[in-house]
Amino acid sequence: MDTQKKITVVVDLKRNGFVQKPMFIQNDTNIIEFQVQENGEDADVSSLGEIITNYRRPDKEIISHVLSVEDGVIPYEIGTKEMEVAGEGDLEIQFYNGDSTERISTKQMKVKVLEEIGSEEIADEEEEETFLQEVLIAASEAKKDSAKPLAVETRTSDPSDLYDGRMWLRSDL
Repeated sequence: MDTQKKITVVVDLKRNGFVQKPMFIQNDTNIIEFQVQENGEDADVSSLGEIITNYRRPDKEIISHVLSVEDGVIPYEIGTKEMEVAGEGDLEIQFYNGDSTERISTKQMKVKVLEEIGSEEIADEEEEETFLQEVLIAASEAKKDSAKPLAVETRTSDPSDLYDGRMWLRSDL
């Protein structure tokens, strides 16, 4: 099972186009795969030089990465630093020529990072034990200590006095 969210975004080096705003959940494995075109046709990405992303979080902090081409696409794994602040951020991807001396195109888009609902603090609440479970646990613990005799009684009334090693169960309730 593929456990990452992968969105493909087509960017054209020569044409302006509309890119739908990707949405991600904080702390998931979120990947944008950029498919590069030139005038509507698949571009030869092997001729590109540096590819740089700048992500401006909602708190205005900017995180930059240098990306590389893998199997004809440019994957960008949105890191934990980018996802620290939920909200709408700005993503810019810059493409440089083969020797990385000239920037040939820059594309910008909005990215929405949704706040996770709260899997940070999963509480392991102990379930309440039933009365019978408590009795069985107590009997087991008393049995481990052979110095204490264990007496278990079935009664229809409460005993007049209690002492260690004696258990009773009301059968009339």
